[in-house]
Amino acid sequence: MALTKQQLWIAAKIDTRMQKLIRAGKDNLAIMGAMADHMPAFSQLLDTTEPDDLDQLTRKFSGFHRYAKILESLAAGIQSGAIPVPGQKEAPRQVNPVSDHHQLAAVIDLRMRQLAEEGVPHAAIIERMVGYVADLGKIRNSTTGEQLAALCREYPGFHTYAALMEQAAEAGRQKPASNYDGLPELPDPLKEHLSSLLSTAAKLERDYQSVLDATGPTAPASWLRPLDTLHAQQQADLTRFRAAIQCADVPQASRDVLLLVLEAWRNGLQHLRPASTRRDGW
Repeated sequence: MALTKQQLWIAAKIDTRMQKLIRAGKDNLAIMGAMADHMPAFSQLLDTTEPDDLDQLTRKFSGFHRYAKILESLAAGIQSGAIPVPGQKEAPRQVNPVSDHHQLAAVIDLRMRQLAEEGVPHAAIIERMVGYVADLGKIRNSTTGEQLAALCREYPGFHTYAALMEQAAEAGRQKPASNYDGLPELPDPLKEHLSSLLSTAAKLERDYQSVLDATGPTAPASWLRPLDTLHAQQQADLTRFRAAIQCADVPQASRDVLLLVLEAWRNGLQHLRPASTRRDGW
């Protein structure tokens, strides 16, 4: 369907304002404040265009495209709970399995498109997307083959990520045995402790990324405070795990592997944390 003059005018107006803000060096947070009065017009545009029309507008107007990406990242952060909504009290989440699958796939798809725009090669994507492995597993374990295929068609980035992870798993199965193969399993208490640590680390990675996507390095302290609190709890938990594994009857090789994995998570979180608000000890 052809774009109307009104739709082109709205996109051009948003683009003009965005270009001025970009030239002025404004970050995403400042842009959101300066563009607040354009939100109704943008919403109107979303309601009156087809996806192909919106793609045409983002190709034609680079400033409009930047604004759409900022709002998309903000919406994903609010939806995941990483970005708080002022005045909104947290309520128990009522999960609809079907919509939950779509939300998880949409977040993975968004992150994959961001990495593609950054020019990140496929070989590096798995390392950058480790925090999304649990979500991919959740989708795979709770969908039928038909539902999974539909998600892959709707979210091409999700499809690419799922394919990359499958290729990595197959490569692991084809690999010759290594020095770490056959290591004994952890005792159940340590296994549960490790699972909790990795789950929290994955949530922190996803939520810090959501905040960075929406605001850049100047995120409001009120947005970072809940994540900082969770991170401090996770670091204390990690210290307890290190002490527990040293006292447990676990071979040194197993300890080395586990601590290496946890240190990689810690370094990844250091990289994600907005640099302007990092503190010593990270």
